Amino acid sequence: MLKKKIWWLSGLLALLCILSVTELTAAGVYAQKWLEATVGTNLALGKKVIFSMTPKYGLTSKNGTDAVDLTDGLLATYPEDKIWFDDKAVGWWEGSRATEGINLLLDLGKESKVDRVVIRCLGGSEQNSLHAPKQFDVFVSKDGVKFYQTASLQKLEPSERAQSDFNKYYFLEEQQVAWVYPFVLAVQADARYIGVRIRCKTDSLFIDELAVMEATPGEGKKSGFNKAYSGEANAFVTRGIIVKPRINKLVISTNIPTPTSLIIQDMRDAATAKNTAQLVMELPEGITVTTTQQTVQTEKIKLDGRDYTRLTMPLPLLNNWPQTPMFFFKAEKTPASGVPAVFYVLCDGEVPLKQVVPVELIIIPEVTPALKRLHVSLTWMAGI
Repeated sequence: MLKKKIWWLSGLLALLCILSVTELTAAGVYAQKWLEATVGTNLALGKKVIFSMTPKYGLTSKNGTDAVDLTDGLLATYPEDKIWFDDKAVGWWEGSRATEGINLLLDLGKESKVDRVVIRCLGGSEQNSLHAPKQFDVFVSKDGVKFYQTASLQKLEPSERAQSDFNKYYFLEEQQVAWVYPFVLAVQADARYIGVRIRCKTDSLFIDELAVMEATPGEGKKSGFNKAYSGEANAFVTRGIIVKPRINKLVISTNIPTPTSLIIQDMRDAATAKNTAQLVMELPEGITVTTTQQTVQTEKIKLDGRDYTRLTMPLPLLNNWPQTPMFFFKAEKTPASGVPAVFYVLCDGEVPLKQVVPVELIIIPEVTPALKRLHVSLTWMAGI
């Protein structure tokens, strides 16, 4: 009880430091939202956070306490919400690959009934690289091996603001003034391990606090509690390299070669980041692929008694980070229903993190009458 009172007093002190005497700024409003969203028991207090990419921003990591800074119950108090100057925050800066996603893993110590995760992130774009994150995904696990997604919140552009519900989509004004917003992500599940994946608009990310709020006895008995575990199990890792399609399936046209790009989440440390890496794709019989990659090794294999083709190719480096070329997939023969494709990376010292995704075949309909020409206009809804 004393710990809770101390935590509340520290939160109120931070709020008073942020509030203006004459006006309630965005900083004050969002600090108040944090206090309201974290009423109850915070199961994360004092727990260590494991990061998939080590935060190395000098001003926030100078005391070497990043692993516990997000769960100490203390908000950053630097004036005007410029938390990138505050060592109570945790930060990633240019070159961090935050656009690919940063994983935060928390072990609560025991299985608990969790209602929600609340995380305070910097936004407002006071500087061109300091935007609010593009997407949050929350995963729960009882054993630390199988994780299940329970929430996803995606950022909208100004032209899409009408869809903002802060459930699946959100929009916040960013007018070159810093603010730190408490994003609330529903969990509603029994869990010991909580994983939060954050994808950013740029390579910069700053956070000052993370709370995992316990469900009340009544909430824990509601219909739909633990619904997350009825979904597909995922791997939530903090080391190695993950490569997979941008959506959790491989969509292929049966009549036109389908362009597909893969995303890479490289979580290697600096010592191994420059090691040669090879992309491996294991595709069911009947699926072919063409690519601009010059060196591709092909072999026929068996997986679960079925015929597959394994393609292995080097991953080229761009600015010391691996990249994947564009691939064009085609289904020459219909694979058996439910047969998946497998993607992973081979790299010295890293255990291959295999991503198994279902194959979905589609037909792109012909356009009639035939078009004489095609006009394409492109625009950008917002700059970086």
